[in-house]
Amino acid sequence: MQQQQLQQQQQQNIQLPVPVKQLSKRQLMDETYVDRLVFEKEPNNLLRDGQLVGYEQEVRIRTQVSVNGGRNFVYMVDRLNKPTIILMIDVIRGQLSLYTNDLVRFTSYVNLTDWTRGLLVDHIDSLPIPLDDTVYPFNYNGLRRHMDIKTPFLVFSSLSIVEYDIIEQVLKRQGLVVDESQYIFDMLTMTLDELRGKLPQLKAMVEGNEGQIQEEEAGIIDSYWAYRSAVSMEFMRWTTKHSLTSCKRVGVDMVSWIIQYSDGSIGNLFTPSEHRKRGYAKSVVADLLIRMLEKGDAQPYLYIKTDNTESQALFRSLGFHATNLARWLEVSAAPVPLPIVDSSPVALTQQDNLQP
Repeated sequence: MQQQQLQQQQQQNIQLPVPVKQLSKRQLMDETYVDRLVFEKEPNNLLRDGQLVGYEQEVRIRTQVSVNGGRNFVYMVDRLNKPTIILMIDVIRGQLSLYTNDLVRFTSYVNLTDWTRGLLVDHIDSLPIPLDDTVYPFNYNGLRRHMDIKTPFLVFSSLSIVEYDIIEQVLKRQGLVVDESQYIFDMLTMTLDELRGKLPQLKAMVEGNEGQIQEEEAGIIDSYWAYRSAVSMEFMRWTTKHSLTSCKRVGVDMVSWIIQYSDGSIGNLFTPSEHRKRGYAKSVVADLLIRMLEKGDAQPYLYIKTDNTESQALFRSLGFHATNLARWLEVSAAPVPLPIVDSSPVALTQQDNLQP
């Protein structure tokens, strides 16, 4: 019921575009046909006036391009001037950020793309960055996943409810297995001007024993992470070296922490149960926000599950406000069926007689 209400809320005044196969030839000729994207080698072009008109998640796009000089992503667009589709591939994690301000062209592109095939298979020689692990960000596993002939798995981050529904239908039709997670997130943000206005309040929350998480502590952060995976430890190591983090220590022990992800958002706020109800979470959030303001390359934003009332209350008390709903979509290749083995006595006797 909650999901239906949220979908109705986000789809209000939006007419869901029809699948590409139902578009007329006249519509296809009228610039609605999108079957490929090109590299945007100068991502700062996306920040020029008029380039992001109509994009619901403009804050996130601008932050991704700005944080760490935009080096955390590879950028692709349907056209270089006033793009209607923007695809960003996280160099470190491999997650896909897919944006649009034109649902018809978006539907065309999603339908005409073979998502079972690595997105970069045909672009390896034209990548706008060198595949050199001695150069920042020292980790290109996120890109290498998309160079496989067959897609092992894909993660689409921060999709609107409408975009999620469109992509999910196509991926299922192409035989990919969709993780049926029902998580829906609020995207919360505040402007840099609003953050500056909160500076006195934030400084009052910091006690002085907050600081950056060390690389050797990445395993502790990973062990408590709700989205821990086979590759998350590597990401946490990268985060402690190349991103802003904050932790509070009592003695030598970390008792609360938060990180800034590769897309510039903040999250993974956690305090072990034995250290809760002491204001530690607020102090690390305040410390991180102060240092983000000093660095000045990212507008603060984050994602919180709509039913996580405790975290919602904390961040809203600091001045964050919800701007839109978002979902993550995870898919994997369909499992290869195992061969059927005849275990009857006759079959086993025949197998024994086969040449080794």
